[in-house]
Amino acid sequence: MRKDNPHITTIRNHIAGKTRAIKAVVGVCLLLLALYLIFGFSFNGDNAYIFTAVLIVAFVAFGFGWTFASQGLMGWSRQIDFDFEKRQMRQTSASVLGRSRPFIVPFVRISGFHVQPAGDQGKSADSGEAVIEMMDVNGGVLLYAGTFETHAAAEDIVSRIKAAVAEDADPDEA
Repeated sequence: MRKDNPHITTIRNHIAGKTRAIKAVVGVCLLLLALYLIFGFSFNGDNAYIFTAVLIVAFVAFGFGWTFASQGLMGWSRQIDFDFEKRQMRQTSASVLGRSRPFIVPFVRISGFHVQPAGDQGKSADSGEAVIEMMDVNGGVLLYAGTFETHAAAEDIVSRIKAAVAEDADPDEA
């Protein structure tokens, strides 16, 4: 929790060390590929479509390379702030140069919650960590929030969100 505003709880999805290393290596390789395609690739043909395709691949490789290298270097990729005073969540993505514009979801747009164990492929699901799936009104997944250290911490956030939504829906409050 932040000390300057007790109504905001911040969760960052930290990336495991092995995954960080893989993302960093893949990101650097994609950046090198993009630089080669833009500056080192010689194009002697008349076909503009092939040249355009090479440029598109180069810029896509640069974008993914930058993202992966940033996440590998920083150790986290998303931050979710639960603001219980404003009754909304803000998801922010990160890179080395800064953060993205936040994706804001009011609590009232969430129709359901599923708290699940946060088991990775290489990790046991018995580690106690949990992830919250927040469902939209159509039944699809609106947002994943986590990773929480314990299942109880995830359940606590779910109950606090439900209490904030119920407080807004109280007809006696006017």
